[in-house]
Amino acid sequence: MKFGKIILNSFKYPFTGKELIFPCLLCVFLMILPLGFIFNTESIMILGLVSLVLFVFIFPGYMLSVVKNGTKESFKIPKINLKKNFVDTLKLLVLGTVYSIIPVVLFLILIPIGSLLSLSINDLNTFLVQWGLILGIIAIVFIIFSILQFIATARLAHYDSLSKALNFSQSYRDIRNIGVLKVLGVFLIIPILTSIIEHICFFIFMFAPYVGLLAYVCIIIPIVCLITGFSLGLLYSDGSDDGDDFDFDEFEKGLEKIKYGRFY
Repeated sequence: MKFGKIILNSFKYPFTGKELIFPCLLCVFLMILPLGFIFNTESIMILGLVSLVLFVFIFPGYMLSVVKNGTKESFKIPKINLKKNFVDTLKLLVLGTVYSIIPVVLFLILIPIGSLLSLSINDLNTFLVQWGLILGIIAIVFIIFSILQFIATARLAHYDSLSKALNFSQSYRDIRNIGVLKVLGVFLIIPILTSIIEHICFFIFMFAPYVGLLAYVCIIIPIVCLITGFSLGLLYSDGSDDGDDFDFDEFEKGLEKIKYGRFY
């Protein structure tokens, strides 16, 4: 699918059916706690805290099902499945943790080293070059692993398998299959476009403080999330291949075993 079509279809997706009510209902949970503070009601505050926890553990998993529909090029907005959404949220938490290990470890190693080296530097230019290099390396590594995690999230949605999503080499292969420029385009352009929409809507809704905030949280945020999740799914639909995890090494070993086994 061409890049422009991914963008166009992603922005159409939230308005393809009445199922938009499902993510909107989930976002209503975010408004209960602020209402408790506004009315200074303890019972509403407690309900709001419970609702917030429920949202945190359900919404990410729900959005993964949106990504999955995108990988299948299905324009249907998924229904809420509390058990499945909760499990998927936990999988996403594991995925994010694993893909963050190397960047975080690199950060924890390079920053102290840079600090120690800086103690012996008296020249400002040398100091700036050193820290520019260190921070540049850290930033590049963080970006690389963010993109890998981006595609790994689509793998998790498509295959419903955490082990396949944690396969760094397969995520890299998927990026090459889809096209690096197309991946970077969706990775960068969609957040920019949705951010513009969010800021415009937020500015408009400021003129109706309470109603505007309710509409922003319960309508605009779900729409933006649907656009973002579906765009990732459509992007991955170009590179997904149910046979992409075929192990050629094992296949060749099996052939050799059959071939040479005949001589015994």
